[in-house]
Amino acid sequence: MNHVLLPQRLLARQDDVPGRYADESWRMLQQLLLKSGIALVDCSCYVVGGGYGLGQGPQDVGGRNVAQVLALLQQAGVAVDRSDVGGNWYRTVQFDPEDGELRIRKYKTVPPQRQLAR
Repeated sequence: MNHVLLPQRLLARQDDVPGRYADESWRMLQQLLLKSGIALVDCSCYVVGGGYGLGQGPQDVGGRNVAQVLALLQQAGVAVDRSDVGGNWYRTVQFDPEDGELRIRKYKTVPPQRQLAR
């Protein structure tokens, strides 16, 4: 399971935690699977998130994250079994490794209140 903050690192920083970026976390996940002897073809792939829970601005970080993840998966030949992306939602995700169930809860965000003109 990966959770990404941004599609890719734009600036190299010494104090930055690895794995926050889609491209880096994907490489890390592939390495962990390889070390564990798990082939990508034996994995189920779910893509969840990418909503604009904090307001959809010109940056659209969630949409860019989803686009980057889907591109990386396509390059690796990984099929997406299920997706729940975009929209005016934020989500919580629970994965149960015992039964393989993915539980997604979606919460509608409240649009920011407009400032009244004085």
